[in-house]
Amino acid sequence: MHLPKDRGACKYLVEQLLSRGYTRSDIAKRLSLSRKTVYNLMKSTLPISGHTGFG
Repeated sequence: MHLPKDRGACKYLVEQLLSRGYTRSDIAKRLSLSRKTVYNLMKSTLPISGHTGFG
């Protein structure tokens, strides 16, 4: 699977895989990331997109 270079897009992809039942270890293997990177993405406060839902 091709990993997006944008950190927000990568976080979105990780969240989508989590919502489909993949474990963090599965996601790390699937995306060729370390588990630590997957955990860091989930802890980050980056918005998924530029839209905040306000205004």
